[in-house]
Amino acid sequence: MASASLPRLSLAATRHQPVIRAALGRRLHLKASNRPKQRAVAAWASDPRRRQPPRTTPPQEQRHTHSSASNAVLSNTTSFLRNLHNGAEIFLVGTAHVSKQSAVEVREMIRLVKPDTVMVELCPERAARLRAGGSSDQDFLKQMLGSMLAPGSSLSQKLVQASLPMMYRGMKMLGMDPGAEFKVALEEAERLGARVVYGDRDGSRTLKRLSEAVDLGDVLRMMSGAGMPAPPDSLTELFTGSGGNLESQVESMKTRKAVRDMGRYMRQVNPAMATALIDERDAHMVRELSRLEGRVVGVVGLAHLDGMERRWEELMYSGKALAPAAVRR
Repeated sequence: MASASLPRLSLAATRHQPVIRAALGRRLHLKASNRPKQRAVAAWASDPRRRQPPRTTPPQEQRHTHSSASNAVLSNTTSFLRNLHNGAEIFLVGTAHVSKQSAVEVREMIRLVKPDTVMVELCPERAARLRAGGSSDQDFLKQMLGSMLAPGSSLSQKLVQASLPMMYRGMKMLGMDPGAEFKVALEEAERLGARVVYGDRDGSRTLKRLSEAVDLGDVLRMMSGAGMPAPPDSLTELFTGSGGNLESQVESMKTRKAVRDMGRYMRQVNPAMATALIDERDAHMVRELSRLEGRVVGVVGLAHLDGMERRWEELMYSGKALAPAAVRR
């Protein structure tokens, strides 16, 4: 039975409630929970009607219909995206890169949805390091910090090279494996025989854009706090350790609100850095997702979720260009 039409169909998580209303024949309610998620998504995955072809009716004229298997309950860090052009159905999982729970959520989602394709927020170079048993981010961060501090400075390079391995070893001793969610995604894709897509922009390009956005003076100002806005309380607690157990702090930060607060702070401190690290990569990953067909699970950092949802909806409804305007120094 058809329900009342809505003035506009949202293909991404709404900003103020964890409910996604998907077009093309059914309504998916995505609400914050844990175990009910497994039952509901399993019902969705087994629904023979999930493969129905997309309608040609313009989005504003489409109507929702109810289905016995149309209620999928997900965490509030997960989004459902529907490609109106090819019918692809995408479950986008937002993660924290040092969160053990994120790795668990990725494994559960892939096993429940059984996707044709798994897209991860990695470029081929970072993926190769991860597959070889290293960290996808350690060398990347080493290069990033070195370029930010002073390109060519032997002292800064030595400081960076010494500090990052210690940081990563400390995280692993605490049971927090950086990039674990990507390792799990690759393992599960291989187990299923699903295609793997490396959806992130090439790391060297991001480093180049970052070096254009940040110089040594910026880093010194950020370190000293001179003229800088006050950081969010949650961010201060995370870096000072004043909030207690590190693992519990990471999990408490894994919310839309916390990530938005951090993103807002980054934009206040250095808008060009936020554009290089977040906005441009959001656009790149949405472009990659738009090319995929069938069922897809995407695994990305939670900081990218809002921007990717917004760009996806713009792409589906208006065909606006995906690339954000560059922020000049």
